[in-house]
Amino acid sequence: MTTGYTARVKPETTPAEWLRICAHAFYYDLDFDKPLPQGRDLKHDEDRVAEAGAEVEKLAEMTLAEARVKERAAREESNRYWAEIKKKNAKEAQVFRGLLNQVLAWRAPKMLNALKEFAVQQLEGELKQLDYKHTPMKFRPAALWLSEQREWAAGSLARAEESLAKAREQNKETAEFVATLYTEMARLAEVDKLGSK
Repeated sequence: MTTGYTARVKPETTPAEWLRICAHAFYYDLDFDKPLPQGRDLKHDEDRVAEAGAEVEKLAEMTLAEARVKERAAREESNRYWAEIKKKNAKEAQVFRGLLNQVLAWRAPKMLNALKEFAVQQLEGELKQLDYKHTPMKFRPAALWLSEQREWAAGSLARAEESLAKAREQNKETAEFVATLYTEMARLAEVDKLGSK
């Protein structure tokens, strides 16, 4: 049985071409007709760092009066959001409960009992998720709210910076891998040329 890799082998496939095909297993992009990537685009990571840094600065300059207004708006928005989710979940739960009752009432042949059991487990699991009880946000003093927001923003910035550093390191490793692979492919192509003479 051929795989996505071996299906690309032809009688004229050289060892160098085979290595290039197999090298795609080390990357998410399996488009065999494109060159191997040299690393991922860092723009998203750099944007996250910039946005998180801007949020840290904004919160550092925020006054307690501004924090009172923001805390209240955030609380009201969160409570509205969760009220909508509760309504949506109640509608979905009706559908899943109806389906669950029908599956439970089904007198499955013995050989399909495992399927019935699996179907029931899936529906019960979904119903458990839909039954999430959210505790509405309560008033938080502006100083406490602002302190928590600053802490959250600082953590977000640290995670974004760490992610960018890891992406840069992965790009460095990828560039090294691809350079070594291309050097080895060229060497194998030369060996193949010598062998065919």
